[in-house]
Amino acid sequence: MKALSKLYTAVLDNKVVAFGTNLKDFVTEMQSLEPQKTRNYQYYFRAFQKEKIIELKAVDKVYFLQEVYNRE
Repeated sequence: MKALSKLYTAVLDNKVVAFGTNLKDFVTEMQSLEPQKTRNYQYYFRAFQKEKIIELKAVDKVYFLQEVYNRE
C-alpha cells in the first residue's frame, strides 16, 4: 500500500462532494459534476501552486476546491 502524498477535495454546502488523490483524477471528477464550469488540468495545476483553496462558481452553487494535503 502506497502512502498518501496528495489529497484534493471539492466542498459544496459544507459537504465533500468529490475528492482525489491526484490532480488529474480530481479534475476529471469535477468535470463530471460541472462540465460547463470546470477548467482543464493545467489551469488547476497552476492555480494550486499559488492558492490552497479555489472558488468555482456554477449555477446556484459555489464549490470550494482545496488541496488538503501535499507531502512534497
